[in-house]
Amino acid sequence: MEMKKIYMVLRQLGVTSKHKGYYYLAEAVRIRIRSQRPYYITKELYPALARQFGIKESAVDSGIRRLSRYCWEHHRDLLIHMAGYTLEQPPTNQQFIEIVAFCVLVS
Repeated sequence: MEMKKIYMVLRQLGVTSKHKGYYYLAEAVRIRIRSQRPYYITKELYPALARQFGIKESAVDSGIRRLSRYCWEHHRDLLIHMAGYTLEQPPTNQQFIEIVAFCVLVS
């Protein structure tokens, strides 16, 4: 059920499985929701996702970054609303994951 909620939030932002990085982001959000402690995005999350998907860490980073920028360019008002605070520029990957995770938890 958790992944279904994640996919629903991503779809609200206009992100679908046709977007490169969709599954990386969904899994990153799932990991963040289940995490009971702070995590290091570049030292823990990216390597774990890269191993899981059989890709390079840089591909995970760029895939999530592309989605963040896509949402910023096409659904900025909704993204800011979901964040609950003012964003002056596209969110970092860490911020983006946190925004989506928060929305999944409160939905």
